[in-house]
Amino acid sequence: MRFCSLLVYVVLAFLLTKDSFPMLMFTWLLFFTWKLFVIGNGNFIQSRFFPEPSARHPYLVYNIARMGVYLIS
Repeated sequence: MRFCSLLVYVVLAFLLTKDSFPMLMFTWLLFFTWKLFVIGNGNFIQSRFFPEPSARHPYLVYNIARMGVYLIS
């Protein structure tokens, strides 16, 4: 996830902002905030609604929840 997000950020930085430092920082903060939002929602959904399946399969519900949030957004 970290390396893929870094690659997406680099591509967006070079394609959209054209070496403007304020725009690079804005794009990075926007992308970083969205990534934390998705990860936080995945953790919340797993811990709040699926505690028993998460005990048997620790990251299954979390990954499915993250994919769902990715698809919605």
